[in-house]
Amino acid sequence: MMNATQSNPSDPSELTFARGQGYLTAMGYLQIVAGALTVLFSCLAMLKASTLSGTVLMSPAAIYEAFGGFAGGGFTKFMAGYLSFLVMFGWILGLMMISAGIASLKCRGRYWIGFVSILNLFSQPLATTVAMMMLHGLTRPRIVGAFR
Repeated sequence: MMNATQSNPSDPSELTFARGQGYLTAMGYLQIVAGALTVLFSCLAMLKASTLSGTVLMSPAAIYEAFGGFAGGGFTKFMAGYLSFLVMFGWILGLMMISAGIASLKCRGRYWIGFVSILNLFSQPLATTVAMMMLHGLTRPRIVGAFR
């Protein structure tokens, strides 16, 4: 009777991962899903803006007025610009996150994954959470060792 080892699993359908590779695989799929959702939400917001006969949702000035205009102060200006940025460029961040997810699955592109994760810290809450998890993983020796 043979014992199950990493090179000889007892069940061929059982997946075995090298150190850190399992985390990268899970995070790769999570990045792909979060990136796809980011692209979807950004494209839907742009579609909604186009059906409102203009670029109302993409205009920082229109968002600023929707948040209260001059009565809102500096934070309102910041939020208006941030929301406008996410609507217009969120799909780019989403595509970058999908590519980082694919790189995670292949255990390649550690610096690219880190760069994309830093950029996605400023994206919507889902992408921010995934980026924080990925950046945390990139500081672990087992995860870093899994990159080729």
